[in-house]
Amino acid sequence: MDKIQTLLSQISLLSKKNNEILEIMGTRFNIFHILGVSHYENTHSTILAELLNPEGTHGLHNSFLKLFLDINQIEGFDSRNALVRTEVAVSEYGRIDILIESSNWAVIIENKFYAKDQPEQLKRYNEYAIGKYGVGNYMILYLTPDGRYASDDSGRGVDYRCISYKKTIIEWLGQCVGIAVHRPLVRETINQYINYLKQLTGQDMSTIVQSEIINLLSKAENIESVLQIPTYIEAVKDAIMTKMIQSVALECGVKGGLRTDLKEREFYFYKESWKEGTSIYFGLDKGKVYYAIKTKESLDGKAKPEIYLEHLFEEGIDAFDPYGYGYICEYDWLTNNHIWVEMADGSFAKKYIIPSVKKILEFVECDEMLKSKLEERNENV
Repeated sequence: MDKIQTLLSQISLLSKKNNEILEIMGTRFNIFHILGVSHYENTHSTILAELLNPEGTHGLHNSFLKLFLDINQIEGFDSRNALVRTEVAVSEYGRIDILIESSNWAVIIENKFYAKDQPEQLKRYNEYAIGKYGVGNYMILYLTPDGRYASDDSGRGVDYRCISYKKTIIEWLGQCVGIAVHRPLVRETINQYINYLKQLTGQDMSTIVQSEIINLLSKAENIESVLQIPTYIEAVKDAIMTKMIQSVALECGVKGGLRTDLKEREFYFYKESWKEGTSIYFGLDKGKVYYAIKTKESLDGKAKPEIYLEHLFEEGIDAFDPYGYGYICEYDWLTNNHIWVEMADGSFAKKYIIPSVKKILEFVECDEMLKSKLEERNENV
């Protein structure tokens, strides 16, 4: 344990050195971070589409698009007359994140930052593309932070290509900087976006410091300690989430708990006057964080639908969520490691959890009928 502590201390010193380098270089200032672009797929799609659009405000016509097509080895596409759109509804087939069309070809980009695949998503897009453009006249690109494959349910049997923010997009943007060398505002905006994507994909550490950390961890005397570190990760995550729950409970005047029986580590808050098992619940669904008012029965999907609280939740009632449910965050803690940093520093609770808990508590206090349904004294009424 002492060896691990020493190793972590050395890494901490190197990380501090990296922060000092970033401070000196001024790379901490980033307009995309300030505006909270984060992992919101729609926002990233809008940024990418603007750069890909020959009619985009960058004024460089089809230069960026042509480069993107070259990097991804897409031939036969007339980039001069391309039409670039985002969030394109294609009837029953779904909604395409980025659609690039020319007279004879189409490129469909499915942008998955951290959200999970929808049922048969790429299969539906492929079916649409065959009917619209014909076999061989389109390409489906599956864009993720690390270039992972789509789920079998989404992509099995579909001819698609995986690309990544970590490599493909950052490489493309780096070459776009060269094209925009004489347009300083465009050039520096792209540079800022590159730096932001490096932060989101864990590549913002300077190469010097990164090399020092790798050398440190790969020393023979450290290998045994390095291999022990993963065994502590789950306990650390439990501790981070428990601490967050405690801080939210204290701030909102409620009790809280963590469901360690689930891989997802879902959590809840409740008032002591409420029925057993009734809570303000936070869980994961479709790669997003949702919240709801749960009952004991609803945890097993056996609840009788109650009242749809449309002023609180945008989604309707069912046996799992008898009052409805809503989404508060477009990414989750299973697929996005950065969320654990936000939990540890308190920003996740401050931005998402505390406002949601307070909103429900205030609503309950103002609705006598709902309040009576939730409280213990009405259990047998």
